[in-house]
Amino acid sequence: MLIMCRIILFSVIFFIFTTNKPAKCQIIWEEKFLTPEKGYWINEEGNLVSDMTQVDWQLDISDAIFAAEGDFAKTTATSGGRFEVLDSDGEVVFYSPWLAISTYSTVNISLKALETGSNTGTDKKYIKALFRTNDELISFNTESEASGNWGEKNLVAENIKGDSIQLAIIMNSSYANDKVIIDDIIIDGIDSTLLIPHHLVVYNLPSASFSGEETSFTASVVNHKNQIITNKQFNLDIESENISLNKTTFDQGIYHFTVTPLAEGKIPFSIRFSDEQVAPYDTFLRVFSPANVVFIDNFEGIQEKPWQNPQHWEVSKENPISGNSSLKHSVQAESSPSTIWQEINPVNLGDGFYSWSVTFKNGNWDPSSSNHFFFQILDNNSEEANGYAAGVNASGSSDRVSLWTIENGAITNLVAETDFDWNENTTGTIDITRNNTGSWTITANNRNTGETATATGVSSLYRNVKKIGFNFTFSQTRSGQLWVDDILILRENTPPAIVSAETTNNETIRVCFTEAIKTEQLSTANFQIHNDQGEQLAINNITVISPDTILLHTGGINDLQLTLSAQNIEDLEGASGDVEPITFDVPMLFAEHDLAFTEIMADPSPVIGLPEAEYLEIMNLSNRKIDTKGLKLRIKEQDYSLPSKIVGPGESVILCSPTDTSSFKEFGIVLGLEKFPSLLNTGTTIALVSPEGTVIDQLSYSDKWYGNAEKKNGGWSLEKIDPTRFCGDKFNWTASLDHSGGTPGKTNSVNSPNEDDTAPEIIHFELTAASTLTLMLSESLDTLSFDKSHFAVSGNLSVDSMQVDQDNNSITLWFNQVLQANAPYTLTITDLNDECGNTIEDEQITLLRRVISPHDIVINEILFNPRSGGSDFVELYNRSDLATDLKMLRLATRNDSLGLKSIYAISEKSVEFPAKSYLVLTKDSANISENYWVQDPELLITMKSFPAYPDDAGHVVLLNDSLEIIDEFAYAASMHNEWISSAEGVSLERLSTEAETNEPNNWYSASSVSGYATPGYKNSQKENPESVSANLFISPDAISPNGDGFNDQMEIRFNLDKSGYMANVFVYDVNGRRVNRLMNNSLVATNDVIIFEGKYENGSQLPMGIYILVAELLHSKGEKKVFKQTFLVTDKQ
Repeated sequence: MLIMCRIILFSVIFFIFTTNKPAKCQIIWEEKFLTPEKGYWINEEGNLVSDMTQVDWQLDISDAIFAAEGDFAKTTATSGGRFEVLDSDGEVVFYSPWLAISTYSTVNISLKALETGSNTGTDKKYIKALFRTNDELISFNTESEASGNWGEKNLVAENIKGDSIQLAIIMNSSYANDKVIIDDIIIDGIDSTLLIPHHLVVYNLPSASFSGEETSFTASVVNHKNQIITNKQFNLDIESENISLNKTTFDQGIYHFTVTPLAEGKIPFSIRFSDEQVAPYDTFLRVFSPANVVFIDNFEGIQEKPWQNPQHWEVSKENPISGNSSLKHSVQAESSPSTIWQEINPVNLGDGFYSWSVTFKNGNWDPSSSNHFFFQILDNNSEEANGYAAGVNASGSSDRVSLWTIENGAITNLVAETDFDWNENTTGTIDITRNNTGSWTITANNRNTGETATATGVSSLYRNVKKIGFNFTFSQTRSGQLWVDDILILRENTPPAIVSAETTNNETIRVCFTEAIKTEQLSTANFQIHNDQGEQLAINNITVISPDTILLHTGGINDLQLTLSAQNIEDLEGASGDVEPITFDVPMLFAEHDLAFTEIMADPSPVIGLPEAEYLEIMNLSNRKIDTKGLKLRIKEQDYSLPSKIVGPGESVILCSPTDTSSFKEFGIVLGLEKFPSLLNTGTTIALVSPEGTVIDQLSYSDKWYGNAEKKNGGWSLEKIDPTRFCGDKFNWTASLDHSGGTPGKTNSVNSPNEDDTAPEIIHFELTAASTLTLMLSESLDTLSFDKSHFAVSGNLSVDSMQVDQDNNSITLWFNQVLQANAPYTLTITDLNDECGNTIEDEQITLLRRVISPHDIVINEILFNPRSGGSDFVELYNRSDLATDLKMLRLATRNDSLGLKSIYAISEKSVEFPAKSYLVLTKDSANISENYWVQDPELLITMKSFPAYPDDAGHVVLLNDSLEIIDEFAYAASMHNEWISSAEGVSLERLSTEAETNEPNNWYSASSVSGYATPGYKNSQKENPESVSANLFISPDAISPNGDGFNDQMEIRFNLDKSGYMANVFVYDVNGRRVNRLMNNSLVATNDVIIFEGKYENGSQLPMGIYILVAELLHSKGEKKVFKQTFLVTDKQ
């Protein structure tokens, strides 16, 4: 206890600092003649000149005579400035201004009088000092005159009273080489108001005292100018129930109080004037018991634990700070940091109010970046310890006493910096306090001058302390010039406080206390939680995580900020009380799709009804408020930060350029993003990212989503149909239906439920190579669950690798080997999910690698000489038993040297060519349909590029995709029937698909009955068996052309033995008169059919009767045939 009495902690918490100066005489007027050449003198021309500007004193030279050059009465620069008189031949009188002195209790005047030269005549060389407070001049009452050869003398007047005063100095030097001089004129006085007390200041107040032990502090009385009143003592009393005043002393304005605290805790007391009307000074002492001592050392005896690493240190009696000895640094041969440290019993800074005190003294050196010192509070003994440092220049070179954090052994952040500038030869005490929540105070007190400065800061980074120490970094010449003494660490137990509160999810709050608490006593009634609207949240139950940490379970947290308060929280030592409420932000722990894009205006021009500006709309889909601060809009891998805006559940926000916010203000909540990016009209990927980098929502929009060619061209936004659907985006976005072109800030015009519960469909598949298959699906797949196990192939095939193209909804499979040509395989697809989780349960498709062999497909008809304005065509026939994809075929011709040329793909997309069917290739399908009868227009294939086939002769070449020849026909115009008058518009037809393509007799001109071409169906000309004899048949043989739908017409069918006949067909009555000519030198096919409707050539109806049909056929080889058939025309119903 005796040691404790000598150690006092000083804290600015209990001290009002003032730059007190003693209340001494004040200077009323002072003249040091710092400006030369002010006065009178004779110049080189022998004229008297003067300069009395910028001075407040006057000269009277009326009794002086200045006759020769060099005579003067003026200021000079000699000795820093003074007033001199040379060869005046009479008196010069110097007058000060009139000065008010009524407020001064007494006034004094002093001045310095000097002379030069050797003359001693007192009547010609003198200075006389006088003053007046009214009209009468009075000589100085102490020392008023100097004359003759006196050298230097002070002239003084004292204890002058009055309302005003003027100084008069009479000077005479009538010798040519002698000067009289005055300097340093001072008129001062004591202002009686400076002796009136204004208030009290208290300093050196201990921040820690011990019950029953003496302690001391000092105080002063100051005036209205904050000056200490030194020459008057006042009666001061101490009033307190628990403090005993032992002794009071007074010395030069400083009152020293010695007191004894009688109780522990925060003991209030007042210092009062007993006879003055001055406010008392109210403060308190923080009083501890010996049990509060954590560590103490004043280096006066044997330490309980030795200091570690003491090589550069010693307990020395050389100039100790206090007592008989101090810890002193030893002189070192080299510059080096010196450290010394001590382990202490571990403490938790959160379990009470802690105080540290240490006193330093440095020698005749000023701190710098290379000469500095600090006290350390550390959490372990390693070189990478964490904690705090208090001292001078631990970081930087401000020379100010400061507090820093230490991280991994290095000085890091400044916590607090005082205004105390540590200089050479300073003895100062550094006091540090910390409450249990991490509020720090650091105070520096100069023991030499009483100067004190304080700073505060907050840091709760490190709470565990196991080690204290000192660090002195020095240059060699500064070694041995640092002392340390009076180390004291105290702890006062305080009730627990909440060190942190944070949400762990949207229902739970983790609460950490500064120390262990009695958790078994807790209930929900100990806590209240309020949101920023003052509404209380229900607390359902409490979970204890550890002695100092609990979880509060609420019914749900939907707010951005909460305030937690607690009552009657008790620590393990029994200290309890109400905890100061803590307000904390609820972090924006974003879940996926808490916010979602709901509208995109990528192309606002032409304007439909909205501002001509791009924008995005996002919606809060969560059940809580969201602060957009820290969110980022990510477009084309660039991030754009969102400013802060509170968005309630279900509310939408318009994102745009800052320059466009005013345009959208009327539509709802608007956020302007600096450097808002340009949105690509055709589409791009956009994402909303949380401050932690979590993607909250993302989509790759496309102008294909509009579904409307006109709206796609601008002025219309894309709107999300179902805001809560986040799969199959291209089926959940479409063009706005709103008349203004969009719905920024309000419900989308297309808003409706749009759940996808349909499994994806395989809409197309194609073997793109011998071992590669591409599947096209109706929608995008869930690639996260996608692997080879979804596919099984018959035979020895298996899937070797695969790739998904989400843009085109396609899957490419690579098999482990080549598919056998023209052999069927079965691919089974199971458990394949789309983005919305719908599944293809079990689907089978047949794969066939079609290899086209020569003559599987043949050229069956060609029109190479069309009518004017007409178009060529080539008809193909698939004579094989397998369908073929037109993508695998090419159509070409040959050049003059019979090389292939004009090789063109028949189709750029897959088109099935069924077995045993016809297809027509042309460059103008519409033209073919206009000029010829077409059974099925779907069989006309318009090629993007079509070879040119000459009218006289040429080559039609059919190739596969490997450019192997499948069929080739060398045609010539001479192959047409010689009986036709013109081959223009007449096709060449193949008689037999089994016969050789280039057999000349296998091609004939199309019949006239067929319209001279049969595109897409069976040729009019065909090969009949040799056993067939030529004939002609009619049916029925009696017709009644009365329009009743029964036997209104007669069918005339040829059944010829070969192609190449030219036919003339006539109708005669029984009298042999021709009534109609049905064919006139027409080329007829082997099985042509013509229709007779029972009419004259002029179109009128034949009368009833018997008629004869005569057909004359002439072959190009000269063979002639005639057929006759009789038929009846009746009116039978």
